[in-house]
Amino acid sequence: MNNPDVAKLNPIPADLRKPSDKSVRQLYLTIKYGIHRTGMLPIQGHEGIGNEEILPLLSYVLALQGTPLSQDEMFEQLRRRDGEADLAILAMCDEQAIGDYDALKACVDRSTKRYRDLLVGRPADIPKARYEEIQASCKQRFGTDLDGLARCYGLEYRITRKSSN
Repeated sequence: MNNPDVAKLNPIPADLRKPSDKSVRQLYLTIKYGIHRTGMLPIQGHEGIGNEEILPLLSYVLALQGTPLSQDEMFEQLRRRDGEADLAILAMCDEQAIGDYDALKACVDRSTKRYRDLLVGRPADIPKARYEEIQASCKQRFGTDLDGLARCYGLEYRITRKSSN
């Protein structure tokens, strides 16, 4: 990143131009919700920016990374909800919505935003080995308790960032 203002941010936001270990869904969530407590702000909520504008941006990011996808391929990958946190959110919301699609969609959106650290995966400033330690430790302590996992990940990220400064 050549912008001196960006270089001053701690932690530095993810450079989405570079290939990463993130799935298409993780990239989408990163763009939509940002990365909590970093310089990567969410796009969602800015006036005039909705899903219709996020999808072309995601397509552009994928092309920059050297992995361009057709619209159909991109939509197929975005529909996949196969991570543990995704499945737990879907089950919880399905139970609450009881067949009401709009309520289900609202619950999933609200919960996805709340648990984005679990869904987005490893932040760019957390080394892969440290992320795997955090993941194992938090899962051992909290199992499938999404609130506990989200708090644990957030706390461990802050500790890791403080110790690296």
